[in-house]
Amino acid sequence: MAALAGCGDDHQEQAGGDPRILDLRLERNPRSVLSCHLTWRTEQPSTSAVEVGQGGAYTHRVRGAAGVTTRHRVLVIGLRADTAYTLRAVSTNSGQGTLRSAAVSHRTGALPAYLPRAKVGRHAPGKAYDGWTLMTVSAGQRKSGVVTMDPDFVPTAVMYDMQGHPVWYHAHGLPRIGDTRYAGGRVLAQSMSGIKTPKPSALEVDLSGATVWTGPAQPVDSVHGHYNHHFERLADGTYLTMKNEVVNKVIGDVLVVLSADHRTLWSWRSLTHLPPDMSLHSGSGRFDYTHGNSLVADLAGGHIYYNSRNLSAVVKIHRGSGKIRWRLGQGGDFAPDPAAAAPWFQQAHGLKVLPDGNLLLYDNGKKERGYSRVVEYRLDEAKKTARIAWQYDGGVAGRWQTLYWGDADRLPNGNTLINAATWAQEKRSRIFEVTRAGEVVWEMDLPVRAQSKMLVGAYNSQRLVPPLLERIGE
Repeated sequence: MAALAGCGDDHQEQAGGDPRILDLRLERNPRSVLSCHLTWRTEQPSTSAVEVGQGGAYTHRVRGAAGVTTRHRVLVIGLRADTAYTLRAVSTNSGQGTLRSAAVSHRTGALPAYLPRAKVGRHAPGKAYDGWTLMTVSAGQRKSGVVTMDPDFVPTAVMYDMQGHPVWYHAHGLPRIGDTRYAGGRVLAQSMSGIKTPKPSALEVDLSGATVWTGPAQPVDSVHGHYNHHFERLADGTYLTMKNEVVNKVIGDVLVVLSADHRTLWSWRSLTHLPPDMSLHSGSGRFDYTHGNSLVADLAGGHIYYNSRNLSAVVKIHRGSGKIRWRLGQGGDFAPDPAAAAPWFQQAHGLKVLPDGNLLLYDNGKKERGYSRVVEYRLDEAKKTARIAWQYDGGVAGRWQTLYWGDADRLPNGNTLINAATWAQEKRSRIFEVTRAGEVVWEMDLPVRAQSKMLVGAYNSQRLVPPLLERIGE
């Protein structure tokens, strides 16, 4: 969906509208140049909406809170930077019908200097799933396992439209790149470490950028106790995440469900249920045994799915007893697909459980294999068979590999959104959408920073139906 335009100049009210819309004002959003509030009063309780467009045409509508009121305040999002827009207030009630205000002209400001526009190299309208793509972007480089971050780039959650323009952002500044996701009108971003300054493990903001929830504090410069990789607000209002623990130099994961006030409601220790195989450890330092990176909660069924990168395994856990129901991966409980040349995933990320029960993974692949792919498994839990229902590796001409990060989401139209972003300087930070038949129908690259020459990357991404916004006439 195309973006609209922006806000940013002084509050103003234009004469000539319906006189029953009173005290019309446009307010800047101090947290973002890409959104603003329109406020007004009505004599009778009425609905709240704003129509917005460019060049005098109103193409989109933003609805306010449900219900009727005499005092109206609507957040307008979906605007592009440095763009002129026209807005008007719209209220409806049973006594007066629909009221529309006079036009309010407004122009958005410039984006923060570090925040990039992305390059869309391919877009097939009608085939691609129209929406906005959410991620946290940050700039850095990774060489020989050492990570260096661009000090002038503030880690920022951003939504890109289909043309690569930022249409929403929040500069949360949480150190190191981590999980970012949207649900229920909120964007939740995760910190991966404290980096010498105490930081929260996660931060949740509403669409105006106001903080609505802060996660527990992240330890400073430590591994033990660090929340990492996955942070998600569940439908029951609790939060699912994981943190490291170190026992005799072995690093494992503790899966936890937290209340909103940070109380631990449930936990599961990988080192208890997956005893370390020390024969796999060749060094004398800490042994990162499991390195979990993604979780899926099945609230109705009472299970948690846990993906361990370093074990190349997906584990299904019964939440009540903590017992492992099964383990998927090489050497696990399922027979491999006999028709598959590469039946098992390696060091995967981004586990999803699809509505039909199939599992979707971003299969990074070890360096020796030489390529990454997205793979979907159909499991028969009774017969313990794992069949590859679908996979995409780009073919001979389009193969790629990212050895860390990665994400894949099944979209409502059946396509798959793939995040192959990276900080490896010889690679591309690429997010793309592919059909079931393997056709790439949308592709976006994140740039290299001109100043630092570091690559902009993103740990994961999510395609959204634009929140609050609808096209007039649809």
